[in-house]
Amino acid sequence: MNRSIIPKSIYFRELKKNLDSTSMEKHVEKMQKKLVDNWSNLNLNSGLRPIYLFEEDYNSISAYAVEIHEESFFYVEQITEQIESTLISNEAKFFVRKPMAFFDFEITACRKEECRNTVQYLDSKEDEDILKSLTTGFNKLENIAQIGRQLISRGIIINSIKLFCQNWKIQSLEFRATKKRVHFVDSTNGIVYLGIRKCLEDMFGIDKDEIQMIIEKNHS
Repeated sequence: MNRSIIPKSIYFRELKKNLDSTSMEKHVEKMQKKLVDNWSNLNLNSGLRPIYLFEEDYNSISAYAVEIHEESFFYVEQITEQIESTLISNEAKFFVRKPMAFFDFEITACRKEECRNTVQYLDSKEDEDILKSLTTGFNKLENIAQIGRQLISRGIIINSIKLFCQNWKIQSLEFRATKKRVHFVDSTNGIVYLGIRKCLEDMFGIDKDEIQMIIEKNHS
């Protein structure tokens, strides 16, 4: 998987037992500043918005930054040519469980002639609930590591659909994620990429390896 498909993110966590006697408020301020400073040094996508998360529990303090698509849906760029493509199935499912990772995903697609020259993606209920809870600045939430994984997987799915449709000249479609449950560690987020490629394979009858080549056409 080309790294540009994965949303950029930074995650810090410190155990309280390893902190010095400085007040917890000062430690929190220091961690949040460190996160923002590190984030500003990344080569960021100007079309995406950074989200900052913070959590304090009994044992540790944590901070997370991840870039997200601004809306719960997006339109692909206008295209002028169209390759004849057939949607052979309006829905697809993917489920896999392995050590340290699982992905349970369902998606539908339908023709929307009013979406001329565009393809639209609508979020799963799981992602909608997260996005509605976010504000500007640091969001103090529980389980931010899992929230971060949800947002990263969302970005992988959106970027994959967007690039596939742009590079294969697919128009007038609306995709809707109807279910998305995911868990992975940093080294296994490829499970999401595999899942969305397999769903696109089932929907369009194109082998998932060819789908990968289409998605990564301009990123080799």
